[in-house]
Order: sequence, then C-alpha cells, then structure tokens
Amino acid sequence: MIEELPILEPASPSIQQQSVLRRIRLHLGLSHLLSVRSIGLAVGAKVFGLAVTFSFHVVISRKLHAGGAGLFYLSLATVTVVLVLTRIGVDVPLMRDTAIAIDSSDVHRLLRNLIEAASMTAVLALLAGLLLATCSGMVCGLIFRKAELSPFLRLLSMSLLPLSLLQTLCSFLKGTGLTAFALLIENPLLLAVALVFTPALVHKYGGSGAAGAYLVGAVAAMTAAAFATTWRLRNLTSRGGFAATGLTGAWQSRDRLLSLFRGAIQHARGCRHFWANDLLLNLIGNLDSLLLGVFTAEQNVGIFNAVLRFSLAPSWFRTPVYNFAAPQMASHWHRRNLHALQAVSVSVARILALCTLPFLAVTILAPKMCLGLFGEEFKAGWIALLIVTFGKLCEVLAGPSRELLLLCNQERSVTIAVLSTVCFQAALLAILVPKWGLTGAALANCLMSVFLAAQTLTWVRKRLSINSCCFAGRA
Repeated sequence: MIEELPILEPASPSIQQQSVLRRIRLHLGLSHLLSVRSIGLAVGAKVFGLAVTFSFHVVISRKLHAGGAGLFYLSLATVTVVLVLTRIGVDVPLMRDTAIAIDSSDVHRLLRNLIEAASMTAVLALLAGLLLATCSGMVCGLIFRKAELSPFLRLLSMSLLPLSLLQTLCSFLKGTGLTAFALLIENPLLLAVALVFTPALVHKYGGSGAAGAYLVGAVAAMTAAAFATTWRLRNLTSRGGFAATGLTGAWQSRDRLLSLFRGAIQHARGCRHFWANDLLLNLIGNLDSLLLGVFTAEQNVGIFNAVLRFSLAPSWFRTPVYNFAAPQMASHWHRRNLHALQAVSVSVARILALCTLPFLAVTILAPKMCLGLFGEEFKAGWIALLIVTFGKLCEVLAGPSRELLLLCNQERSVTIAVLSTVCFQAALLAILVPKWGLTGAALANCLMSVFLAAQTLTWVRKRLSINSCCFAGRA
C-alpha cells in the first residue's frame, strides 16, 4: 500500500521564486522531486539538530575525558540496541498507515494505528528497561569486564520507555506531514535539554550525571511529542470528511482490549522485515563500539565515537531528503516508470553528494584539528578518522540504494544484504580489534561501508533494473 502515500504540496511560490527554483531544478536534475523548499525545511531542521548533537558530544567528551566518555557511549550503544529490539520495526509502517488513513479520512484507523504501535512498544520497552536495570551489574562484569560502567547503564536503561514513546509519536507526526517538526523533537530537543543539565549533573554526580541528563532530555522530548500529537489529532479530526464520532466511538466496544491485542499481534507480524532491517542496521552502527568495549579499554571507545561524529555527515542530510522524495519514488515504481524512478534516485544521490562532500573534505584535510575540538587526548584517533571517512564517502556516492529497495517492496533483499554485512563486520572486528585496537575498528568500519554499498547497488540493478549511483545517468 506504499503507493497510496499522499503527496503534500507546499504553498505556491511567487513568479520570481518559481523562476529561481526552476533553474535550480534544471541544474541539479530535481524536476522530479517534490519541492526544494520542503526539502530545505527538513534539511534545516536536521542541520539544527546536528549543531545541538555535536555540541552535546563535545561537552560530554570535555567533561568526562576519553575514559568517561567511553563508558557513556558504551552504555548508550547497549541501550540503543535494546531499544531497537523493543521497537519491533513499527516506525515505517506507522508512517505509511497514518498517511493512508489521512488520505481516506478514516479517523478510526488513524487512532487504532497509533494506539496499537504505542501500546506494543511501550510494554516491551518497560519490561526491557526493568530487566536491564536489574542485570546491569552482571552485564558490565561478565561481558565488558568494567564494573564502573554499571551506574551509566542503570540510568540509561530507565530511558528506554520515554525513548520508545518518543519515536512512536514522532513517526506518527511524520506520517501526518509534520516531518520537519518531528525531526526537531526526536533528537535535537532531547539533546538540547540534556546539554543544559549535563554540566551541573556531571559536577555533582560525576560521570553518571551525563546519563542522568540524557534521561531528563528523553522525558522532556517525549512530553513535547505527546503534546504535539494531541494537537495534531485535534486538528485532523476537526477537518471536514473525518467522522465526528470517531474519537468517542472508536474504542468503546466491549471487546476493545481483545481487539487491540489481536491488532497488535497482526501489526507485529507485518513489521517483521522492517524489524529485522532496523536491528541489523543498528548493530552495524554500534557493533564496533561494543566490541571495542569488550576487547580494549574504555578510552578507545571514547575516541572512536569522537571519530564517528565527523564521519557520519551523510546521515545528517539523508533522512530529510529521502522523506520528501519517497512518495515520488513509490509512485513511479507503482507505475513501473523506471526511467523516472532512476531520475529521482540519481537526483537524491547528487543532492546528498553536494551536501556532504564539503564536510568530508574538511575532515580529510584537517583530521587532528577536527578531533582536537573534543580534547587533546582525542587527537590520537586521526588515522582512524581518515579510514572511516573513506568508507562513508563510498556510501554517499552509492546513493539511496538501501532506502529505494525498502520503498519498492524489496525488504528481503535489504535483509540479506544487511545480514551478510553484519556477519562480515563482526568477523573483521573479531580479527582486527584485538590486534590493532582503534585502528582495527576503523578499518573494519570502512570495509563494512564499502561492502554494504556495493551489495545494495547490486540488488537495485538486479531487482529494479536501474542504477541509483551518483554518477549514473538520469535516463
């Protein structure tokens, strides 16, 4: 049902603005994208979030130094993997089903989708948080062999419930068309609040105060998302076309709890491919930090995460650009218009390249200066930064191949590609990290990025018969 996603058109620009936008589209090949203005709004929200995120990590690194920052990032990586396990892949289906419900003016379906997703993920997150908090000492001692990690992990495990609800509500808001607003709440607001509380809490409670500040930020962001969702629901149900009795009559049947449980089970079954992809992609992003924590000292984990702050430039722009191009891609795939589908994919790849290459160039030309922002001891990872940056450059040039496969109902292909990449990465880390430490983790990360990009590009050519690479023609 992806093809039924509504295309949300912004307000019409003036004649002069149309002329300027037309020239930009012709120059970059953007005539098939929804709106430069809409993409710019979401990119602006993402860039603002980037500034807040970067400031938070700089403060964490300078306050806790490499060792303390390593403990914080190690506990955060553990909690993030557990969070994805409890999310069961509901985010993309929730966005899709919300958009379809709005398009068909079905308030019953709109509310049911939100309640099913929120109830499933909240219960799982609560149980997982309690279990992780209870077993934090055993996890830190037996797996990581770092007893000082336990306070960090115990506090961050309490953030699983607010983080789960936050992501569910933001996915709902994105489905209603408030993509830029959701992007501002989902991560920037969380880290902005955490950034305010971090200095005071670290001064009073030491390193674990950073985990407490993150927990406060998660609760604040969840609260803001709840208010935004309530406002959006009232706004939608007050429009013409929505049934006035939907809000009161949708959930007043006697067997509503049993119906909700059955719907939640069906929802989980339908999300299993997305769940597998989310989990595997999350492992790709956190496996190197986790294995560095197992095999080496926590200082290496802190330095490696500082390296990742600069090398993850592609992700800053990938999500907002893809969110606004996705409806056009889905429409072209539904009509089997492969020429137009390749044109949109190549345009997205070129936008990502234009946005991220300047950042990657600065990283390559001045690696020590970049890492010096986190502190003098972080400059030791400059070689690792160069290695990881090369892998991220390959990801940028490959274009949105992974997202394109998911959008065109090729979840199985993505699952195969990501699963093989996780196995490849785990084998590399097991071999290289004990031998070369930080440099070995960087080399494994680089080879993993190249391997995943090559696989997804191959699947796009095989399954969709197009080429999404940045250097491909627009057909």
